[in-house]
Amino acid sequence: MSSWPRILGIRHGILVATILLASLLAAGAASAEGEKIQVDVLVTHVSQKPASDLNRLLPKPGADSNRLRQKLQQHTNLKHFELLKRESLHLDVDEVGTVDLPNGKRVHVRPLSVTEGGVLLAVAFEGGPQMDVKARRNKLLVVGGDSYEDGRLVVSLEVKN
Repeated sequence: MSSWPRILGIRHGILVATILLASLLAAGAASAEGEKIQVDVLVTHVSQKPASDLNRLLPKPGADSNRLRQKLQQHTNLKHFELLKRESLHLDVDEVGTVDLPNGKRVHVRPLSVTEGGVLLAVAFEGGPQMDVKARRNKLLVVGGDSYEDGRLVVSLEVKN
């Protein structure tokens, strides 16, 4: 009796097992991709307004405003910080989310890939710079800004769990 049918049977079994494993892995990846990625976009106005205006114009005390103030103070000597807008985007990988800025422009955010430590994001400012940034989960990332009134608009991103 020839061993070919037996070898073909083994190869067929390996092929079926490989296809089954690949389909299970693809289903797992699809379910992971099916989860929306939450990206919080914070738009802050920073300027050199006198310190007397500071208490009246700062956002109400809270974890977000305190973290944002600390982060911005690391990068600038500006005195006035006013949180103008906070918007949560819930996006799939390769889905574009758009936030309207107070100066009439927009910022576009698109998750490119998800890793254990965070999310790779494509960020594009209308009429301005485009960049890819790695945003770690639950860490505030200052990505840029534009001139606005007597100061600048600063856009910060935070990827949530």
